Amino acid sequence: MPRVSVSMAGLDNSLQLWSPLCAPSPSVTLLLCSLLQRLDLLVRDWQLSGAYGTDAGQEYLGEITQDLEVSAEQPLVLEALRASGTRCYLLPHPGTQFTRSRAGTPDDMDEDFWQCLCEYVTSVVHSAGTHVRTDRAGQVLTGAQLAARIKGVSRYRKTQRYDFSSPMKMAEAFAVMRQELNRRVAEATRREYDQFVQELDRDHQSMSSCLRVKPLEMQRRLEGKRQELLKRCRGELRGEDPQKQAALEELKKELDKQMAEFLPRYEQRFKVKKDE
Repeated sequence: MPRVSVSMAGLDNSLQLWSPLCAPSPSVTLLLCSLLQRLDLLVRDWQLSGAYGTDAGQEYLGEITQDLEVSAEQPLVLEALRASGTRCYLLPHPGTQFTRSRAGTPDDMDEDFWQCLCEYVTSVVHSAGTHVRTDRAGQVLTGAQLAARIKGVSRYRKTQRYDFSSPMKMAEAFAVMRQELNRRVAEATRREYDQFVQELDRDHQSMSSCLRVKPLEMQRRLEGKRQELLKRCRGELRGEDPQKQAALEELKKELDKQMAEFLPRYEQRFKVKKDE
């Protein structure tokens, strides 16, 4: 059986979800950030009912989602909460002995909190096999590699001074990070296509090499490479499908422009070589 590591990424009070049904709202801890395929919201110190765990958490998450739908003030937060990989888990207070302890060991926790936490971690372990993360090349990431990438994002966030002081600010920060990532993906795709066009141009300068590839065949090669890059780019872009589609359409226009500039020159070269 594979070994599973459960890591907590605490945001303290930087992510507060307000609800008329819960005032003040409990502190929310993110188990997995947006790098992962699943986002778990652990709500600690739950006091509105004696029900804890996944079922109660999903009910609370539904209430929060409905409140956000009515207010329409935090669309990016609502998008994250609606995602199929998002779930909520309610935990009781860990007990005064735990909160007053400097070490904060499991022995200091109240029994009901310890039991709920064990049940949660068990559920994570059982579902670990269904959440496999891969890199851009399709290679499976190890836990150490994934942890390194999460730390990298954390360092990047600190250097860019992103504001996580509220749900809206946090959502806006992740939106900016997503836009920057998509910009880099699109730019890398443009550079690769430009390099491909330059290589075709360089490799078909002589008469023999040029006459072997007719203009129509050259067009097919360019279109094939364009489709290959756009397909790969779609898989690397982040965000909802409408956002991806808009970025892809803009990128396609730029690649089409490169092709439109190269093909007439190549056709003229082919004609000259043929007439020589």
